[in-house]
Amino acid sequence: MSETAVQHRFAFVPAPEALPALDGEHAHVWSASLTPDTDQRAHIEACVPPAERQAVVGWKSTKRRHEYICTRGLLRHLLGRYLGEPPQAIALARTPFGKPTLVSEDSRIQFSVSHSHGCALFAFARERPVGVDVEYMRRDVPIDAIARRFFAPAEAAHLAALPVNVKTRTFFEAWTQREACLKALGKPPHNGSIERVLSPRYATQTSEDGGMVVVRPAPAEGYIGALAMMGMQVVHCWRWA
Repeated sequence: MSETAVQHRFAFVPAPEALPALDGEHAHVWSASLTPDTDQRAHIEACVPPAERQAVVGWKSTKRRHEYICTRGLLRHLLGRYLGEPPQAIALARTPFGKPTLVSEDSRIQFSVSHSHGCALFAFARERPVGVDVEYMRRDVPIDAIARRFFAPAEAAHLAALPVNVKTRTFFEAWTQREACLKALGKPPHNGSIERVLSPRYATQTSEDGGMVVVRPAPAEGYIGALAMMGMQVVHCWRWA
């Protein structure tokens, strides 16, 4: 696999009434707050099937339950917009590695979802794999221990040597890039086989060969996002409202 090209950050803007076509040359990324008002939440969550609601009943954190259900509801609303179907009619399944997929569609629409601490990212493309990841930059994460477990030794050592004021952002940029690429490749989360390819330290600046490209959507202050896709595409970033 060719090395990964990392591009600049992309800011989110309000979505136009008429979206550009979702074709093989475009990728669409949406950001959304998972703390909507009561009426909006009820509207979003109404299309989530009872089975998915039941799956999180046992979660101890009420906040996590609401964020999960809201994310699933928003996903169906966005897919409904692309497919021209009611959100309630969107049937989803999961791959063996847990990635959500469409049940009845012809799979030309590819999508990926991630959420963290009240913020969600959704990525959509046509006939090209995509992966998205977002993380809130918490200060209480054991960065060095995680890097030793999941990163290549040289990368973990590089991270450990960084000053504290840059280590947190560098870690989360590397982690989100890694997870987004794994999702795009259809690999299980935390797979340890391609860290070196995904590290920004080893990234190339070209992607004409159709290799993995990573762009940096910037959803909100304090969050790090990454979108991975095969080959260069035009990327649009919108805020859900």
